[in-house]
Amino acid sequence: MRKKVLVADDSVFNRERLTALLEDHYDVSVVNDGQSCLEALAASTYDILLLDIKMPAVGGIEVLAHLVDHETHNLPVIVVSESKNIDDICNAFELGAVDYIYSQFTQDELLVRIETQLALAQHSLNMERQLQLATDSLEEKNEQLDEANHLLLQSEKLASLGLLAAGVAHEINNPVGYVSSNLDSLKEYITDLLKLLDAYGTLESKLGENDLLKPIRQLKHELDIEYLLDDLQQLISESITGVSTIKTIVADLKAFSRKDEKQKETVDIHQCIESALNIARNELKYHVAVEKDYSTLPLVHCNPNQLSQVFLNLLVNSAQAITDKGHIFIQTKMAGQDSIELRIRDNGCGIEAANLETIFKPFYTTKTEDKGTGLGLALSQQIIQEHGGNISVKSVVNQGTEFIISLPLMTDNG
Repeated sequence: MRKKVLVADDSVFNRERLTALLEDHYDVSVVNDGQSCLEALAASTYDILLLDIKMPAVGGIEVLAHLVDHETHNLPVIVVSESKNIDDICNAFELGAVDYIYSQFTQDELLVRIETQLALAQHSLNMERQLQLATDSLEEKNEQLDEANHLLLQSEKLASLGLLAAGVAHEINNPVGYVSSNLDSLKEYITDLLKLLDAYGTLESKLGENDLLKPIRQLKHELDIEYLLDDLQQLISESITGVSTIKTIVADLKAFSRKDEKQKETVDIHQCIESALNIARNELKYHVAVEKDYSTLPLVHCNPNQLSQVFLNLLVNSAQAITDKGHIFIQTKMAGQDSIELRIRDNGCGIEAANLETIFKPFYTTKTEDKGTGLGLALSQQIIQEHGGNISVKSVVNQGTEFIISLPLMTDNG
């Protein structure tokens, strides 16, 4: 594609001469004064300007001054003039002219000077583009660094919370152990006392109507002894069940907050899900019904703590997406011969289609700061990918969201 040259000169002879010298090499346009030059530059794009200094009304110096403050400031300008005035030459260069040619020139000289300035302009443009690319890349790296720093801070906070949770779980575990042991003993003692009361009752029935037994029978009636004994056994049973639940939660919390050594084990994936459900119990129990459809699965070689983290993140997200009463459905099944598939589906508010491509990016969240940092899904995706698996999402606004996880039974880097 031929380069475009604009010639601005008030001399008909000079315009015709320049046109004759250049038209075999470039697309040449000519104007006869400075104002027409500025209008031509505003209307079209040129690769180089050949500019006379001495023109009526708007001269070459005024044109150069105008170009400095406009988008055409990068246009190479060669001054072609009969003037040898040193002030004119200095002013031209100060205002951005790249060359100054006295009017007595040859065609070869003119062509070489134009080609030189066009090559320099192209080189400058290439350098600007490379600099812009480098700047964009640096900005992107800085953003990634900021995200990494934020992620590191959040990781340190989570690590501190993990240590705190482990300490609290350990402190709770001891008194819970005492209570559990005492309740078991109390249950045995009450069983023995009930046997003794049954023996007394048998003896009482054999004594028949006896005035000595009237106060005892009156007291038994006032106490509603049959209800009391029945309720006593139920209270003990419920207390033992409650303490057992606490022990399970504490054990899961200790395992969950244990320092991650990145060691993999062969485990039942359903145990990881149940562990996450126990930890998320408080988030779920008041407004979410959990339905499970577990298939019989082989053991999976994985990091159970990390997978429990993934399941916990998804369960909490689902619970928070349900504003009133709702359901979470968990399904597991085989996916081929060497992998499993796990689905966690809720009937919550759903996710906008435009956001589905960004939900796995670090720090993306629609939650308030007290509900989340935007790291849960990003970390979940990273963990699943490190296990050689895949996580995807399907969602419909006001209908719900489903996360689908596929995991190999044995990872290559196991």
